[in-house]
Amino acid sequence: MNVPSSAKALAVELALADQAQADAVAGLPNKDAQAMTAAETKAIDAAWHWATKEVQKVNEGRLAADSALDECRSTLHQVVEARRGIENETPPRPRNFGGLERERDEASAAYRAFKSTHKLTRDAARDDRITQLTWAAVVIVIESMVNSYFYMPISDLGLLGGFFTALFVSVVNVAFAFVGGALGLRFVGHIEPSKKLGGVTALLICLLICALVVALSALFRGHVDDLNARGLDTTTLMESAWKAAVESLAALDVWALFGSLNSFLLMFVGTLCAVVGFWKGWAYDDPYPGFGAAHRHKEQTQHDYDDALEEEDQRQNRWRNERKGRLRSQAERLGDAANAMHAARTAFDKLVAEAQGIGEATALLVKELLSVYRDGNRRVRATAPPSYFDEYQGPSDFASLDADLQNAADALPNAQADARRLTEECDNEKKAIQRAIGAIDG
Repeated sequence: MNVPSSAKALAVELALADQAQADAVAGLPNKDAQAMTAAETKAIDAAWHWATKEVQKVNEGRLAADSALDECRSTLHQVVEARRGIENETPPRPRNFGGLERERDEASAAYRAFKSTHKLTRDAARDDRITQLTWAAVVIVIESMVNSYFYMPISDLGLLGGFFTALFVSVVNVAFAFVGGALGLRFVGHIEPSKKLGGVTALLICLLICALVVALSALFRGHVDDLNARGLDTTTLMESAWKAAVESLAALDVWALFGSLNSFLLMFVGTLCAVVGFWKGWAYDDPYPGFGAAHRHKEQTQHDYDDALEEEDQRQNRWRNERKGRLRSQAERLGDAANAMHAARTAFDKLVAEAQGIGEATALLVKELLSVYRDGNRRVRATAPPSYFDEYQGPSDFASLDADLQNAADALPNAQADARRLTEECDNEKKAIQRAIGAIDG
């Protein structure tokens, strides 16, 4: 309580100095007066009101502290119930992995049986099919770009037209070579005679087709060089060269393949790309047919089993984390309630301490206010002031305020003891929550 500042504020609010001067001019109070003026009575009432508000603040602080204590006690009870409920929750039922485990074991057994049956002592090569297909496509593009020069003379579009013709030839050449490697070369070493025979047959067929494609393209280009000097248009040139190429092939005119440098280079490039196509087809999967598929099936079943285990582990972890999250939320809730209780209790203690001696402070405030009025009145009045101007009320006149304050302060010791006990209970419950969280992690 700051009595001097309160006195100044109330004096200004009541306009005591102005009222004192006005009363003095009017001859008030009379020098023989025994009763106080209205301004003085109003000042005393204002001091009473000020003191009553101070006591009311203390009472409000006590009510707030009691309310916070009750709220904390109620929160503690709710948190204890929530924590026990969470502790008693049962984990979700684990998923049955019997089917996936059986599939994994069967696939692994089939893989080992495949190795034993086919007398393989090595493990299967890794899955490289996409890479080999990509290389085959790259070879087609490269061959088409190189051979577009050789086919340029038979197209009105020039190099672009030559590229499209070369692309078609290269697709046929490399595609059959790739198939020959994948379905021919890989089956040549198969343990089963029927599949070995099928592999040899496929290899020979693809070799024949690739040889025909390369030979026809080379013969065709050689006859283009022979006929080009006649000044034929591109359509006639293409038809004549193709007819001559077919006739040379039918006559098995091998030397015609070397009829010109262009035909030789075209044959060389085509043969080289066909060889690469056979190689990439052979490397498309594990060199032994079926071994790569058995390995992939084994790996896939293992992957499915591991994914299922990981998913189940994540599901269980989500359940555990959700429980721990709820426990931590309860601990935070309890901590907030305990902090609110301590804040309200501290505020009440401070209000009680500040309001001590409220009767004496009120008497001092009354004296300060009356002094403002009476000193101002003395300076202006024409007659002597009344005798009561030198008399002021003492602290005993405001003893009821001290009694009201004491009624509020009497509850302080018990409230402090309750707060200490409740704080200890809250701390114990927080430890119980931490143990529950530890049990979930354990």
